[in-house]
Amino acid sequence: MSFEINRYFVLFLLSILFVTSCSRSSLMEIRGTVEFDGKPLPIGSIQFMPRLDVKDRNAISTTCEIHEGHFHLSKKFGIAPGTYDVSVFGFDGKLIEADPTDEESIPNSLGKPLFAAYSFVHVFDHENKEMKIIVPKTNRSRNDLSDR
Repeated sequence: MSFEINRYFVLFLLSILFVTSCSRSSLMEIRGTVEFDGKPLPIGSIQFMPRLDVKDRNAISTTCEIHEGHFHLSKKFGIAPGTYDVSVFGFDGKLIEADPTDEESIPNSLGKPLFAAYSFVHVFDHENKEMKIIVPKTNRSRNDLSDR
């Protein structure tokens, strides 16, 4: 009886592995560049939120880091073909030290935000895997509005 239970358990695990690998096989590698104010974005992140037309019901929101204007989302953690809400967050990359007078203050290695979140809609398919994103200057951070 023990052997029979183990055999069914192994078959169950193999079926889960098969279903999981099949559902993730449609994921695509995405890469690209991000510019702000004519220069590569020093540091930031890019988020991909699937819309309702994404056929892969296992599609989930995915976030990727941006370093020196470049991002790369491997196929393993990629996105399924379809329409996505894309949001870009950018920072100057200059360390902000913790305030020594505030015990709850912590250092911020991202630095100051360069712009408010820049969002747009983009359609991904197997032919459309490269992105070049130029964040408009009109999308400046609220912190920078005073020096206009």
